[in-house]
Formats: sequence, structure tokens, C-alpha cells
Amino acid sequence: SVRSVSEEDLAAVKYLEDYSDGETGAITIGDKAFVDTYTKYLEETEEAEKAKEAGEEVPEVAPLDTSALKYSVLDLGKETVTLGDIKYFTGVEIGAFSGVNFNAEDLEALSNVKRVNFSVCGLTNEHLAAFAKNLDLEKVEELTFMEDAITDWSPLESISDKVILQSYGIQMTEDGQYTFVPTEETLTEYLKAKAEEEAKNAEEAEEKAEGEETTETTEETEEETEVTE
Repeated sequence: SVRSVSEEDLAAVKYLEDYSDGETGAITIGDKAFVDTYTKYLEETEEAEKAKEAGEEVPEVAPLDTSALKYSVLDLGKETVTLGDIKYFTGVEIGAFSGVNFNAEDLEALSNVKRVNFSVCGLTNEHLAAFAKNLDLEKVEELTFMEDAITDWSPLESISDKVILQSYGIQMTEDGQYTFVPTEETLTEYLKAKAEEEAKNAEEAEEKAEGEETTETTEETEEETEVTE
């Protein structure tokens, strides 16, 4: 027999992935056991990367077992997907969303996430404020944002080292062709660069204003001299 899905079932989901390219989409869910497995996999991968960078023997990392995940593929046509049901997934600890839109207030439900990736989800300052409103910042391990419209990052400044901002830059290849390459920086690095740029612009504006003031003073002095003569 088929049992209907309850709100309790959705609240029990610990891993949630939702992808959409405007024509098709896929929703993937996992339980606590998978989250524990995935977390261990991430830790082992990180250790392997550190060993590689240090020139040490790289430990073997077993492939991630995704057999326990449940997923469904959707035919979306040309519709823009808004995941309104996100408000029921209050227990999610790891989330990955790509090409999916959200109602800002619904993101308040993601208060237990440890890791989440928002890629091309059209997030705004309103979305970020709602997402951070109930978020347990002490539990956060990593938050990743890519291609959004956020300008005010103040809700996450206290954990800026754990916030990753990704984008694509243009790079010329050896054969003279241009290609898009992924780039990333922490929110800490972004805010530091932004502050330095603002300080530089302010200094240049001040120097320009002082230069204009000096020019005006010189012109006035020259006019007074001509009158005296």
C-alpha cells in the first residue's frame, strides 16, 4: 500500500538536494545515516587534500555510497521552479540547491543546516536575512553561495570564514581562447577586499576634491593679482 507523506516525514529529512535547469528537475532526499556517511566522506576528502598539499602520502578515500538516497525526476516544461515546500524541511542538515527559487520567508525553516550550497537561486538580501534569522550559527560548517544578487552580507559576518562565495571568471587559454573558470573566496576575503577598495576610492575622491579646491584657490589668486595690477 502507498502511504501519504506527512509533515513529520518531511521534517525528518536530513539531506535535501533540489536541481532545476528550467526543463527538468530532480529532488533527492536522505536520512541521518546518510548525513553521517557524507560528513565522514567530506572529512576524509579534506584530510586527503591536506596531505596532497603537504607532499605527504595521500590516504585512499572510498567513494561516497549514495545507494540509500531517494530521488525523483520531474518534467518541468519551461516553468520556473519555486520550492515552496522548503518550509516543511525543518530538519535538513545538508542541502544543495541549483536553479531553484524560494519565497524568502520560507528559508527561515532551514535553521538546522550545517552545510548548504545555493547555486543560481536568485537570492537577494531579503532571502539572506530570512535564511539567517533562525540559523544556529554555531552548528554551521560551510555555506556556499554562487551567482546571486546579495549585497548585504551582515547577517553572516560573524561566521564569514565559513561562508564561500563562488562565481565564474573569464580566463585566456594557451591557444588564445577565452573560457569561463570557477573562482571562489571566503566572505572574510570578500569583505576585506571590498573595504580596501572603498577606502581607496574615498582617498582618491578626497585627493580629487583637494586638487579642485587648490585649482580654484589658484585661479582666485590670479584674478586678484590682475585686478591689483
